[in-house]
Amino acid sequence: MQSASRSCRRFTLIELLVVVAIIAILAGMLLPVLAKSREKSRRASCMSQVKQQLTAVMIYTGEWDDRTPVAANDGCNWMWDLNSVVVDELMSRGITRQMLYCPSNPVMRADKTALWTTYPAFRIIGYYYLFDRQGIGGLTGVTLNGSAFVSRLTNVANPTTQELITDASIEPGNDNFSRWTSGGIEVSSNHAEGTALGGTNVGFVDGHAEWRTQANTYERWDQGGASGDHWF
Repeated sequence: MQSASRSCRRFTLIELLVVVAIIAILAGMLLPVLAKSREKSRRASCMSQVKQQLTAVMIYTGEWDDRTPVAANDGCNWMWDLNSVVVDELMSRGITRQMLYCPSNPVMRADKTALWTTYPAFRIIGYYYLFDRQGIGGLTGVTLNGSAFVSRLTNVANPTTQELITDASIEPGNDNFSRWTSGGIEVSSNHAEGTALGGTNVGFVDGHAEWRTQANTYERWDQGGASGDHWF
């Protein structure tokens, strides 16, 4: 007896195109979610780095009667410029070079050699250190809006609200906010979302750290000109 033949149904071109279109739509919906999830993970890693930096600072101040390092300007013009001697002091107390660049900042993490070596007197790092600034340079005499440079921890009236280390961020909405060139070196704000600021991690004098949304950041120093203003 002849066996019954089985029909083999194939997808039509239209059906295949519909399936591809559905997959593309689902991918388009999932990619932003995955991107936000990755950024949240990088923010957490950044906060961990801030806390480790705070620990190194606390070790230093414990050895020097609660005094923070004296951050001579040595030509520094930006708040993320930090005297090389101070950086070496902190690195001897547990900070690594990798910790000084935010995981959310691919521009500065990719070009650490130029940031580290172009100016021997200071390092261009990915964080603001609110140590007392002394000597010649663009930060001499700067007064921070709603915050202050800290020379001694015991002189701080509210250690739970006084910032000590923060992400480096230039004004939200600036055309050059997310990426620009300064002195031939590419630099970028941490946690930039296009021309917006996603927020900033902040480490305080009492040793704790927290995430601060863009709505809760403020202009702390107007550098003037087209360079942008420092926010945290």
